[in-house]
Amino acid sequence: MRVCIPKALQQADRESSGAYDNLIRENFEEMSDLSLDAAGLNCPLPILKTKKILNTMTTGQSLEVIATDPNSLDDFKAFCKASGHTLSSTSQDGEIYRFLIICK
Repeated sequence: MRVCIPKALQQADRESSGAYDNLIRENFEEMSDLSLDAAGLNCPLPILKTKKILNTMTTGQSLEVIATDPNSLDDFKAFCKASGHTLSSTSQDGEIYRFLIICK
C-alpha cells in the first residue's frame, strides 16, 4: 500500500507544529481503512483493482482510491451505482482524483 501525501503537507513548514496539525485535520477529514494508488492507470484498471480490493473488505469499511485517469470520476460513479457500494466523497487536485468508497 502506497501512502500519498497531499501537496499542502509537503509544502507546510514542519517546524511549526500548529500549522502542520491544522493541515492534517483539513486534508484527512475522512480516514480510510485501506488505500489504493491507481495513479497512472487507465480504464478499466482502476475499477478492476478497486473491485478486487472491495471483494476482500467487510461491510462498512472504507477504501480510498487515488487515480489520474481523466474519466475516473464518471467511471467510479457508475461502478458504485452498479455494484451497490457508496461513493462517499470525491475530490480533485489538478490531475489527481481522490475517491472514498464505503463497502456494501
